[in-house]
Amino acid sequence: MRIDLIQIGLVGPALGPWPHGAASRLDATPEALAGAWADLAAPAGAATDPSADAVLFWDPTLGEPDPGHLALLLGQPDDVWHAGLRLGLGGLPSTIDDVAPTWMLNRDPDPTREATSWRLTWRAALVRRRVLASLGPIDPSYASLDAAALDLGHRWITLGARLRHVPTLVPTAAARPPVLGLADELRFVERRYGRKWMGWTAATRVRHPLAVFRGVRRAIAQTGPPAPADLPALVTDGAAAGSVTVLIPTVERYPFLRVVLEQLRGQTVAPSQVIVIDQTPVADRDPDLYAGFADLPLELITLDQAGQCRARNAGLERATGDHVLFIDDDDDIPADLIEAHLRSIDGRRVEVSSGVVHEPNGPEQLSDEFRRFRVSDTFPTNNTMVRRDALAASGWFDLAYDRGDRADHDLGMRLYLSGARMVMDPTIDLLHHHAPRGGLRVHAARAITYGTARGSIRIRQPLSPTQLYLWRRYYSPDQVRKAIRLHLAGALFGSGSRSNQLARVLVQAASLPLARREVAGAERLAADLLAHNPRIGCARVDGSPP
Repeated sequence: MRIDLIQIGLVGPALGPWPHGAASRLDATPEALAGAWADLAAPAGAATDPSADAVLFWDPTLGEPDPGHLALLLGQPDDVWHAGLRLGLGGLPSTIDDVAPTWMLNRDPDPTREATSWRLTWRAALVRRRVLASLGPIDPSYASLDAAALDLGHRWITLGARLRHVPTLVPTAAARPPVLGLADELRFVERRYGRKWMGWTAATRVRHPLAVFRGVRRAIAQTGPPAPADLPALVTDGAAAGSVTVLIPTVERYPFLRVVLEQLRGQTVAPSQVIVIDQTPVADRDPDLYAGFADLPLELITLDQAGQCRARNAGLERATGDHVLFIDDDDDIPADLIEAHLRSIDGRRVEVSSGVVHEPNGPEQLSDEFRRFRVSDTFPTNNTMVRRDALAASGWFDLAYDRGDRADHDLGMRLYLSGARMVMDPTIDLLHHHAPRGGLRVHAARAITYGTARGSIRIRQPLSPTQLYLWRRYYSPDQVRKAIRLHLAGALFGSGSRSNQLARVLVQAASLPLARREVAGAERLAADLLAHNPRIGCARVDGSPP
């Protein structure tokens, strides 16, 4: 397999002969790399199959790269391997905390652990040529090569590339992290999130008005790179192999449950086990419903105390399948749901496959991020399949969320931090009915949804104690503070006509003191949850200890 070598930096000695492909040396600047991009993406004499070769970007001061290790990496299902966290790029650029402080992929894994990460470095990166050809080029307007690499890593992972931090790619960690200039920090936000968000970020840094003014001018002075093309598929769907346990918690939703059980009957790949955890009050239970599905491999668990996490954990204790499919009792599932997830997991060699969820009154068109195959930063427990052995590394559901929201995101976070590969496939979709009773509504959770709040002038979506508990579990106090500020600011804006939007701004601004008191109350409840719920540790997905 051809691996071309690009030595980054003209200072110091060069590496020895490179027999695995072409070798060249570039100055450590975005302009130099951008100027060579066309040759990197499609060099003369390269293999005709763009997935059959790669480019290694390497800082000679790191020593000689290991060709055997590189060959092993190219045998993995990813697109890009790098040592960004190992070389000090964790948490950079700091301005991302102003716009996406609690984004799952903004919480860096342990730098000593192999895991998904977009925090790319050019000092040690192995990139399949198809990524360079489709999703590049680098943006030469950055002053720092580190900032330009972070911009590209963020762009690549949101456009469907699979980036993997591999600490063993380099022998030693960085002595100290790089320092990015304010102009590059603001440029990152402008390029990746838009000028409105750059304005928001600049407004939060009023302590340095002159530097911010200069940074904003520099950030918008130059145009970015051309729009990238779609990333061609690297791995085709695999065989729909392996046994599957379907896990369905239910509370007071028998009409919906009957439909989903009927749909499980007609799956193109039959489940090996269907576990229903019924938490309906005893007086309202309907045991005759289950008798009508004797042809399914159905196992019933009844719980007198309702709770979404204890219910799913009870199901996981009984699960015997190689994979676990999480769905809700009010889902409307296609006939090939199990088969599609199995093919995704097997063909893409991942531990977690998530699909898209449509809602009856939701938008007709999903946003771009939910119409493109990509690394998943969500974990919807109404359309996700997981390899059961991966759950042994992440732990099961945290009981702190038993009667609150974000239990699914918490488990997804631990799977990600354990090193599990997680993908979102928009072709695996289903309809979620949002039944008017049952589920978390039993506990008065999710009584007000995001869509309901945005469509109203007076109603705002509260910040739940379990949401704050999640943030405080995984993010720094500064990130949590910024996330709360974004929540309060976001409550000012809604949908509908301009007059309705203006009215909402006025009403919500007037009620901001009340909103702050509500957040303070939720923070106290979150602190209580933190005090009484032990942290669930994440082993490595290969089974080694944390």
